[in-house]
This record gives sequence, structure tokens and C-alpha cells, in this order.
Amino acid sequence: MADKIQYPTRPLRFRLMNRIVRYAPVTAKYHHNSILFRKTVDAPEMPAIPAGYEFRSATREDLDFITNHPEALMRGVYAKRLERGDRCYCLSDGKEIVSYNWVAFSLCCVLCGFDRGVEFFPLSKEQAFTYDFYTYKARRGGGLGSTAKQLLVTTLAGQCIREVYTLVMPYSTASLKIHLRLGYEPMCMVYGYRVLGWSRTYYGKADEKQWLDAWIDNFRVSACV
Repeated sequence: MADKIQYPTRPLRFRLMNRIVRYAPVTAKYHHNSILFRKTVDAPEMPAIPAGYEFRSATREDLDFITNHPEALMRGVYAKRLERGDRCYCLSDGKEIVSYNWVAFSLCCVLCGFDRGVEFFPLSKEQAFTYDFYTYKARRGGGLGSTAKQLLVTTLAGQCIREVYTLVMPYSTASLKIHLRLGYEPMCMVYGYRVLGWSRTYYGKADEKQWLDAWIDNFRVSACV
């Protein structure tokens, strides 16, 4: 069962850093240990869109819907993302947004749009970074998130994007399943930290790739991917 899959073992120094950040006596802090995935885009065929649904770059009305939804992030985040040049793509059922995904074209980022966000490696004109992949709770379980992600990859291919990157936390089972089924390949672990104005992003070393691949293989079997 997927809920029995153990979190991948992290190197001792990152486990120690997690504890230091966790117990630091300040509120402006966070840490994340995520898997960096990459997908090479080769002009895939446009998947079928369910009847009555539409996939598009978010309009002002769509962003208003997302901003005012009870499951929205704090106000101001989406506007800051637009200022960065990022773009939101969404799958809608009439006027109702059911799933969305943000895309960055200049820099990969964590907590994009937040004051405590961190940007890491830059992107070329043929690369994109997707983040905040979200399907509303009431619309989950029907494959709409997977459809939206596949439609996004096809759309980006039409914009001459050849590589797509994303970060997925190892305990995000549903997201891991979708990305692996769509052919995303794990590159390395990424460890990010912020305490007040200090921030660092570290990448897993080459010798960690073996156990990461083994963990992914175990996940595929356990989660029936």
C-alpha cells in the first residue's frame, strides 16, 4: 500500500539541518527535502479533453476564481508570481476551475510568490519549471489532475519547451504517481532551507542517486504505478 511507503533516508547532515531549522527560535523559517524530476518533451499528441472541459492559460476571471476559492493561498502570492513572469494554466468545467498548475520560465523556485520563497537554478529558453500543481479537493480521484498535467506538457511542447522540471515531496503520493506515469525521471534530491534572511539550496550528490532510484522503484511497486 502507498501509505506504508517509507520516506527516503536522507544523509545525516541534512537530517541535522532539518532539526536545526525546525527548532530555531524564529517564525520566518522553513525547510524542504524534495525530489527534482525532469521530463524531456518530444511534441506529444494532445490528449483527449473530457466533454465540457477546457484547458487554457488562466484568464483574469480564472485567477479571480483561484484567488477567492476557500482553498486559495494567502492573498498577494498569485500577483507576485505574475510579476515574476510566471504563468498559470488551468482545467475548467464551465466557469469552475478544477485543477491548475503554475509555470516558471526564468528560474526554478520554492514557495514562489511568498516572502520566504527561494529561487534556485536558472532556466534556458527551452526549459520550464512547473510548481503548485493543485486539484481542488472536491474534484480529486477522477483522473482530472493527471489529465491537466498531460495537457500542460503538450501545451509547453507547442511553445518550444524541450525540458520540464518539477519538485515533488516524497510523501506526496498522488503527485508522484502522476509524474511517474507521465514519464518524469528523478534527477536528485533537493534540500532547501531558510531562516530569516539566510537561505540555501543543496543538491543530492551523485552517490545518492542509487538509493533514490531504488526508492523510486519501490514506490512504483508499492503504489502500483
